[in-house]
Amino acid sequence: HLSGTIKGRQYFDYRLRANRGQKLFVELSVSRTTGDSSAYFNILPPGSKDVAIYNSSTNGNTTTVTLPGSG
Repeated sequence: HLSGTIKGRQYFDYRLRANRGQKLFVELSVSRTTGDSSAYFNILPPGSKDVAIYNSSTNGNTTTVTLPGSG
């Protein structure tokens, strides 16, 4: 379980070790006090050159993906 908080133009990269076929659940909660809805996340596979397998700015802030590779 990972969690964190970002403010303004901050960003964080989380690296996880996982196996091909495992499911990854991600949920991004937006602050109710600020109402700022411009925070998003991407899921990148191992070895990716910044090519996401999931982009929350177009697909929503909650997902479960089956990971395509180990790493």
